[in-house]
Amino acid sequence: MIGNSNSNISSTNLNQLVDKFGNANDSQELRSKGQDNIYVKNSSAKIFKNESSRINHQNNAKQEVKAMLTKSGLDETSADKMISSVLSGRDKITVGDVKKMQKQLHETLIKASPHFLEARPNKNAATETPKFWESSSKPGMFGMLVLKDGRPEMTLVDKNEMLEKSGRIVQEQIRLKNTKATILREISNKDTSGIQIIRPKKQEFEIRMNHLKEQMNDFKFTDQLHLAFDEARDRFSNIKTNIATSINPKLNGNQVSIAGQKIGIATQFPSKAQVGVHLREMMDRQAPALAALTTNSEMQKKGLTPYFTKGYSDANIKATSDYEETISLGYTKDKHGQMIKVKADIYNLTIVDKKTKASHQVPVMHVTNWPDMTPVNGNVMAKMGSLMNDWSGDSGNSFIHCNAGVGRTGQVLVGMAAERVDKSVSLEEMVTDMRFSRNANMAQTESQRAAMVDYFESKGRPVLKEDKWTGQDDEGEYIYSTDESEYYY
Repeated sequence: MIGNSNSNISSTNLNQLVDKFGNANDSQELRSKGQDNIYVKNSSAKIFKNESSRINHQNNAKQEVKAMLTKSGLDETSADKMISSVLSGRDKITVGDVKKMQKQLHETLIKASPHFLEARPNKNAATETPKFWESSSKPGMFGMLVLKDGRPEMTLVDKNEMLEKSGRIVQEQIRLKNTKATILREISNKDTSGIQIIRPKKQEFEIRMNHLKEQMNDFKFTDQLHLAFDEARDRFSNIKTNIATSINPKLNGNQVSIAGQKIGIATQFPSKAQVGVHLREMMDRQAPALAALTTNSEMQKKGLTPYFTKGYSDANIKATSDYEETISLGYTKDKHGQMIKVKADIYNLTIVDKKTKASHQVPVMHVTNWPDMTPVNGNVMAKMGSLMNDWSGDSGNSFIHCNAGVGRTGQVLVGMAAERVDKSVSLEEMVTDMRFSRNANMAQTESQRAAMVDYFESKGRPVLKEDKWTGQDDEGEYIYSTDESEYYY
């Protein structure tokens, strides 16, 4: 057994490593001779001839564990912090340390998923995949709601029980991270031609986004990332739902995270049959705001239910809407090149559970004159994002939809993220994260992406992932460390 030998452990991620510890004691030390060469030190291990060899083997083991953490879903900075926290200044890393990291990793992945809620949901929200939330009455405990034998079951569990019950969630999150890493690596390998090409930044950004879309839609990856098309759920056959971030198997909607932060929930405009489920999710997730980006004429033409302006009622749930005011979001050019004032009607939507009488109020921004497949300029995008952030605070549960939930929705999400994430995060990284959160159509049209690039450049924000944000100078001017017009590769 591993605990009684110095045999190498072949593993690609932290779960596999822990599985192969066998009966090794938690206090036994891990060491490594080099890449993919980790082993458990036993009592009969040979004495190193010099101190530097021992230190190298200890450091190698830490690097191996770090590599497994990143393959399991953590970014390098978070992996370094986790190792440093667990080791608390010790040089050696033990079997017990790795098991502790595994638990912390799984808890991080669960809380990053759409299945970890901010508050207790209604029992009607139960699905076969469990939902969790922190107990408000018992610190350290978690509520769990799951569909068991066709009936909703709500219980209290401790952290260990939550980790035991959430294996499917963790595996989906790890699979998404691994698929993302594989796709980005393949793109990087294809782009390494050794030939230096000079391109304008906007053109380079567009080429990269097209490469990303092609790879994500490749048959090798699309089934790993997305749920199979379902007529009852998906109004569009080419607008897919990410498996790992799906908020409900009956809805075409995903939790969108950018730079490790939950920003919002992107959905298609729900069909008439889906409105009740959609409202239930808004209520159970305590949605702090709704951005509805579909025009009135568009809703009428497509036969969509204007639930956020006219209200809605079925056997289980009711929504009423009160008009508050009409605001201006600024000016932008329409598809004919004419300047128009972008307007939004503000509503207060009240959602009521008919059985429990529980209610939840949601402010609504209904942008009334933003046509499908068209952009707004960056300043309008930023104002929309700022308004949504004012309502949302730190919550990542605001709902955003246009018609399909990818184009106009993508611009609003970028507007929100630009204000919330670190300014060093590039537009390329934001759109990439959006696409892996939902599908390859996020930030749908070239004109919408161009508007984003223009805005980021105007603010000195990084567009490409290698661009650097270095803050502002003493006079408050933006400093941009790479040439704004050209990129070399």
